Amino acid sequence: MRWSSALMALVLAVGAAGCGIRPTGVIDAGRPAGGPWVFFLDEGRLYPVARPNESNEIDAVVSLFQGPSAEERVSGLTTALPDGIELSGADSPSGIVLDLSVVPAQLSALAMLQIACTVRFDSSVASLTLRGPGRTTRSAPRCPASPPAPPAARTETAPRG
Repeated sequence: MRWSSALMALVLAVGAAGCGIRPTGVIDAGRPAGGPWVFFLDEGRLYPVARPNESNEIDAVVSLFQGPSAEERVSGLTTALPDGIELSGADSPSGIVLDLSVVPAQLSALAMLQIACTVRFDSSVASLTLRGPGRTTRSAPRCPASPPAPPAARTETAPRG
């Protein structure tokens, strides 16, 4: 009885070891799921945060204009967008038009990148136009070719020191 149990264990061990699957390194399979992404700032640099409850780019921009959550602020996330901007948006045949309560030229370059990356990071939006009072317009820049990769999760809950 002991002999057959030992033989069976040996057969199973050899079979499992020789299953033909070789170890590999990390394989890049693209961006992780979980978006749309809203781009806040972490120490002045763009930082993507998943907003899975937002269904489209305009909803994501509304979330961006609401700013980081309390937990995200505690972990160090900020925004370059001024407080109190009213926003509405609409899809157009050529892209997205966002109507703002301020003249778009008043937004900093970093604020413009936050908006551009939030809209264009994982989408096929061709153009993004910001429109302010008096129909003043400003085209948003393209999101940088390689903004930071979205993290799996932001786990910090205390301010960095």
